[in-house]
Amino acid sequence: MLRSLYAMLPLPLRWKLHLRHVFLRAKSSVRYRGQIKHRRKIVHQFRSTGSPISPHLRTVLVLDSVAPRLDEDAGSLRTFSLMKMLTERGVHVTFLPVDDMAPAIEERKRLASIGVECITAPEVFRVRPYLKRYLRRFDAVFVERVTIAAIYVPLIKQIRPDLPVVFDTHDLHFLRYQRQAKIENSNLLRDAAKQMRNVECDVMRTADHTIVVSRYEQDLLKQKEPGVATTLLPLFFEADPLPSTFQERNGVLFIGGFRHAPNADAVTHFIHEIWPHVHEAIPDAVLHIIGGPVPAHIRSLASAHIRIEGFVEDLRPLFNTVRLSVSPLRYGAGVKGKTGTSLAYGLPSVISPATIEGTDLVPDQDVLLAETPEAFADKVIQLYQDEALWQRLRDNGLTFIEKNYSFAVNQKRLEDMLLKVTAQQDA
Repeated sequence: MLRSLYAMLPLPLRWKLHLRHVFLRAKSSVRYRGQIKHRRKIVHQFRSTGSPISPHLRTVLVLDSVAPRLDEDAGSLRTFSLMKMLTERGVHVTFLPVDDMAPAIEERKRLASIGVECITAPEVFRVRPYLKRYLRRFDAVFVERVTIAAIYVPLIKQIRPDLPVVFDTHDLHFLRYQRQAKIENSNLLRDAAKQMRNVECDVMRTADHTIVVSRYEQDLLKQKEPGVATTLLPLFFEADPLPSTFQERNGVLFIGGFRHAPNADAVTHFIHEIWPHVHEAIPDAVLHIIGGPVPAHIRSLASAHIRIEGFVEDLRPLFNTVRLSVSPLRYGAGVKGKTGTSLAYGLPSVISPATIEGTDLVPDQDVLLAETPEAFADKVIQLYQDEALWQRLRDNGLTFIEKNYSFAVNQKRLEDMLLKVTAQQDA
């Protein structure tokens, strides 16, 4: 209820961000009281075997809204992977979930397993006093997502102007709002996009370095904000091909969380405008929709050939069963985790221009690209029926993951960025 009310308030975006911080964080202590009797100490057993990135980078603080929930969204996997790469190179990482100071025991255990110290209640209930007291202990700070960064990047710089601060965008929110406004012809969204652009650019100018996830967004910032130092650090995946062959598979898959508006729009668009053509050509094909929480209007679209699976804890069985995945996004920003997940599992994909943007994926080599509903349906039918094409895209997709999104590749990008940041502080 509070989140819905906050979103509807007719206030400037900066005020909304502040209200979000003041009121929504209060849930932490309530949730903690509900689980305090189940609390138990988590012992860190992780030991780094990597050499230090820099003698000036021993301790890092990471701020995000909540503890990473790897089964819910690509952003959580990104934050978790970034921290894992840091700890593997000998950096002591402290994580501060600013909107939920009482994460579940499973979430804290997962962080402890990679050597991350998670700050929780009752030791800490309020973020601001913690920062004022302990920022002096850290050599750098990573702040995830603009909704967190807009509040805490200025505060961190106020407390410790000399401390390197890295803003990890996850995607450019203003770009997503601009595109949604165009699709929906909404002046309200156009105004929100302008406000969000001001907020994001203010954060970038205040931070020492900004991470972007797509080449398109990096090029855009070079044009619009040439004074902002950026590093391209896309999503993190390891190739993990599932064994089922073309002939052993059937069905089509869409994956995406429905808290993210572009996913709900994409599914509705696909079912109404594309799927009827596919179903006519391949009557026995079944469309599987994975992701939660499922809105009522999407759940109502279920049928004998459209299965609304909702949240699925273990993705591997279904990814090992279906023949292809689709990403018919009509708007969005950043790099789409759904495509990376599919390619990493060896599942060929048909995708839209909004999905391929900034990824370096090559149409007809790594994926199939379609710009209209008719073309999208034709590509799905073609890939569903052509075993040689399916095998070629599967092999090329796995190679793309290894060359562009693997931990080893992203580790090098991260280290190069951190060396630049620490060098700037030394200069």
